[in-house]
Amino acid sequence: MTIVNKDEGSLDCLQCPYHGWTYALNGKLIKATRLRGIQNFSARNFGLNPMSVATWGPLVFIKPEGAPEVNDIFKEMEPLKAKLDEMGFSSGLRFIQRKSYTVNCNWKVFVDNYLDGGYHVEIAHKDLGSALNLKSYHTEVHRNHSVQSVPSLESEERVSGNAIYAYIFPNFMLNRYGPWMDLNTVLPITHDRCEVIFHYFLAEEFIKTIGEHHLEEYLTESLEASDKVQQEDIFLCEGVQRGLTSAAYDVGRYAPRVEHADHSFHVRLAEMFKGYLNLK
Repeated sequence: MTIVNKDEGSLDCLQCPYHGWTYALNGKLIKATRLRGIQNFSARNFGLNPMSVATWGPLVFIKPEGAPEVNDIFKEMEPLKAKLDEMGFSSGLRFIQRKSYTVNCNWKVFVDNYLDGGYHVEIAHKDLGSALNLKSYHTEVHRNHSVQSVPSLESEERVSGNAIYAYIFPNFMLNRYGPWMDLNTVLPITHDRCEVIFHYFLAEEFIKTIGEHHLEEYLTESLEASDKVQQEDIFLCEGVQRGLTSAAYDVGRYAPRVEHADHSFHVRLAEMFKGYLNLK
């Protein structure tokens, strides 16, 4: 039974909605209804499964017991964090909105779209592409993450300055551009459907420059522009998924000048599948 059924909020304790078993925030069982006096029952044996937590900038990562250690990932990403902190990352951001999209494609198709080194931007995102210096698009690939960066043409405030599109294997994206940061988490639903959750943040210093009374208008315009980009990507991803089911489907070729991060993603996936299937 899922104990927490809401996406956000705060609680003093955790209570199962089925039978009312109640847990402290450290996972310890503090109340089990209708079990008082029964033999061979100890509350200490029925707590929630422990999880480790770690912070990286303003983000909190959760690691279930038995999952691989993640310390090496954070060490690998120290240069990325330094770049993000220069733009405003660990502090000074205001949460604006959470938005979820259901996309009719396998989750890996969505990740592929994100990692193609800006290959599709000029064709599929004409408004966004016209605001970026796509000839200067750059991709860095590391073991557990990749970083795509591109300078803007300073024609649109929403994406001014240098944009960073960071991906953390397997399903997390962090985008920092202009005064904005958005986080994307891709969650598989079925083999051909996924949910993509966006969290939007805006720099407090930028809010001061436009004033609270102009904020609502600015947010509406910026979030509509962002949604347009997402709808364009959804169109692409769902088209790819339909193509994958075609009897005529066959593998394609990488564009080696741009699709470095896609190739790295596929190599990691192949390693994991081989390990799971005990293949050499």
